[in-house]
Amino acid sequence: REVREIGGAYGVFLQATPSGMFDGCSYRDPNPVRTLELLSGVGPALRKFVDSGADLDRYIVSTVAAMEPYRPPADEAARATELFLDGRTPADEERLRAEVLATTPAQLLEVAELLERIAPKAKTCIVGGPRQLSPLAPGDIAPVGQ
Repeated sequence: REVREIGGAYGVFLQATPSGMFDGCSYRDPNPVRTLELLSGVGPALRKFVDSGADLDRYIVSTVAAMEPYRPPADEAARATELFLDGRTPADEERLRAEVLATTPAQLLEVAELLERIAPKAKTCIVGGPRQLSPLAPGDIAPVGQ
């Protein structure tokens, strides 16, 4: 909400990849520096959410739904290829689904702690024009090509 609705970015995501990386990204973002600040605060925000006692069920259900969208047969074949190339099996996908369904507040607090620890070490990249890069100090910018 902060990045899209208030900040005006076209889209934003934060994901944990199967390899263990955390990726945060916004696109068509008029204020990427603010977005980086917000992304660095995801750990404390998750902690605050869990501490609020909010019911996790709807978030768990929507996560499973995002993991298992309807796919026409051609897309199923592409997904099977993706899994194979990633070295994952249908059993791995079933295990992940079961883990998501069994997620507890205590586990989310562990993730919040991890995010708090890694945020100061994050590597960033902003691709944009002068307007997007102007809030950065000159030493922060490393141009790539022209």
